[in-house]
Amino acid sequence: VQGVTPIAPTYPAQAARNKQEGWVEVEFTVTADGRVENARVSASEPQRVFDREAIRSIERTKFNPRLENGVPVNATVRRRIEFKLGR
Repeated sequence: VQGVTPIAPTYPAQAARNKQEGWVEVEFTVTADGRVENARVSASEPQRVFDREAIRSIERTKFNPRLENGVPVNATVRRRIEFKLGR
């Protein structure tokens, strides 16, 4: 399952001020028509700092659905989103 138009997450202002970096692993369903449903954080470091923005970016991304025998089907996907400050 590939994102057609990946939407970059917004870096939380508080985390940027604190020079915090981290990652969030999001698990979600890509429906047969490419929509995202049931997005949830399965792991993150540091916990809760980047969760909201990671979920928002996944929910706004349009995905190509998984194909089985040429037919689009729902698929559970896990993505890791990195939050890194520019160096």
